[in-house]
Amino acid sequence: MTTGPQTVTPKRGSSSVSGFWYFWAASGVSSLGAGITAVALPLTALVALDASAFQVGL
Repeated sequence: MTTGPQTVTPKRGSSSVSGFWYFWAASGVSSLGAGITAVALPLTALVALDASAFQVGL
């Protein structure tokens, strides 16, 4: 008695999904922080330090 070919389905572990979720969330938070810093840092220099446009550009 012989059996036919068997298909093996790969198991998806919850650790691989959560690992991708952590990577995706960290990337999003990092991008958000970089965007806020790009606006807030020059604005802080203008308001708090009375920097000139040239100094902010540097």
